[in-house]
Amino acid sequence: SSLSSILTATRIILFQTKKTTLILHYLRRGTLGNTLKRSLRMGSVLLPTHIKAPYAIKRGERVSIIAKSGELYVRMQGKALESGALNDRIQVRNESSDRKIEALVTARGVVEVTL
Repeated sequence: SSLSSILTATRIILFQTKKTTLILHYLRRGTLGNTLKRSLRMGSVLLPTHIKAPYAIKRGERVSIIAKSGELYVRMQGKALESGALNDRIQVRNESSDRKIEALVTARGVVEVTL
């Protein structure tokens, strides 16, 4: 995503309509800081379908893999084979075993697998 597609308070203008409450609801749910899926014309109504979460992990980055089994967990290093936002499932290569696994993005630079 380019810098011009990042949603900031200065790029969103609220105007009075019957749906203003609905627009404010979307903004409260974390719209700011997200990016647009595609360019919108000035004055367009911003809908949830126009927005995507920013990547928490980018392809090629080193990540921490947390493998959990009940109360036990192990942390190891890996490499992201795909980019992903929070709660996305992405492919990661475990650096110690060289195995490719699917993991859940739980934080910036952190993925989790349940054993």
